[in-house]
Amino acid sequence: MLDVARRSFKKMMGGIGYGRIDVRINRKRNDEVVFLEINPNCGIMYPVDQEGSADWILKLSPDLKQNEFAKLQIREALRIHDENRILYARRFDHVRGYHLRAVEDIPEGTVIFADECRPVRLCTKPYVQEHFSGVDFDDFCHSAWPIGADKHYYALWDRDPGEWRSFNHSCSPNMAFAPNRSLNVVALRLIKKGEELTMDYMQFMDDTMQPFKCFWGLPIAKGRYFLANPETLHRQTT
Repeated sequence: MLDVARRSFKKMMGGIGYGRIDVRINRKRNDEVVFLEINPNCGIMYPVDQEGSADWILKLSPDLKQNEFAKLQIREALRIHDENRILYARRFDHVRGYHLRAVEDIPEGTVIFADECRPVRLCTKPYVQEHFSGVDFDDFCHSAWPIGADKHYYALWDRDPGEWRSFNHSCSPNMAFAPNRSLNVVALRLIKKGEELTMDYMQFMDDTMQPFKCFWGLPIAKGRYFLANPETLHRQTT
């Protein structure tokens, strides 16, 4: 029964909030558990003698009464909010264009983009070349991420602008993909509040990408860069 409760909570409620399951036990078939429904976020703390089923479950629980359960929900809500807070803000200027800056100090190793299991839009390059308009194709060349080394499959940015990751290139970046070829992006060092967030485009882009600027500050990096050869960074001084 506990397994049924856990699975229904995870699959049907996404593991968020709480719920009360309604089941029947078939004693004639080895105590088979028959799931009927889950009641999400059902009411608790009804007046005495008017308790709901969730109240009775909590009253009969040896370790978790109504007050403790309510406090647990508050603690979990605060924890989830803290884990999901966005550590950066989008900014724009005429030099860098759209870019990202840290809104607080970000310790080394912190996950900045939690992209494991995140849905993305996928396309093939031949499809894009045949069907995309000029503007959309230009966006593709600037921001599509190659999937694999054969230059065929690409991931596109989310349709929701609020999910866009408009970070610039740096030859000395402060972000990178986590170990084991993870899709999560982590801080390579302590990133101070207000600092621009950057990645090394050479680590994941290919020659589909159009020329881009490097703003990391050293004289050798002042110019326009090309990814014409994925193994060699070509530079044209501007």
